[in-house]
Amino acid sequence: MDFNFMKQESQNPDTAAGKEDAGSQQAEQTGAQANADQHEEERRFTQDEVNDIVQKRLAKERERLSKVFQEEKQLSELEERERNILKRELRADAIEELSKRNLSTRLADLLDYSSQEEMQKSMDEVTAIFQSALSDKIRPMARQSTPYEGSGGSGINVTVDAAMRKAFNL
Repeated sequence: MDFNFMKQESQNPDTAAGKEDAGSQQAEQTGAQANADQHEEERRFTQDEVNDIVQKRLAKERERLSKVFQEEKQLSELEERERNILKRELRADAIEELSKRNLSTRLADLLDYSSQEEMQKSMDEVTAIFQSALSDKIRPMARQSTPYEGSGGSGINVTVDAAMRKAFNL
């Protein structure tokens, strides 16, 4: 062995750097060759295998979306039930309030039951309109003399309820 040659190479920086560059180039070539070998070792799929993989993934996604859809449907059904319960409760409250005001409970059919506030607002509007209509139609009728039994009339006492029925063609 020639130790002087090695000594000279280590003393000469250009020669040492050159060998390092050569070593790194050789390492890069070895890495590239390993990648190429690895690339060749990768499995290649046939069209049928790719189709099977895609079908399985699609089936999983459909199943997941189906579950999500079912959950949303259940929530929507619950919300619908809650709305129906609220509507029934508000309708019962409206009928009770109309009875307290001595108004026809049939007015409850005209009210908005989307919320408590909307029900109250629509009740106030409907009762105001109804009372205004009553005032306009019934007062002139009420001014007439009331026929009493035996006074030559039909024998029926005219009441406000009968006047309302006549005014609204009920």
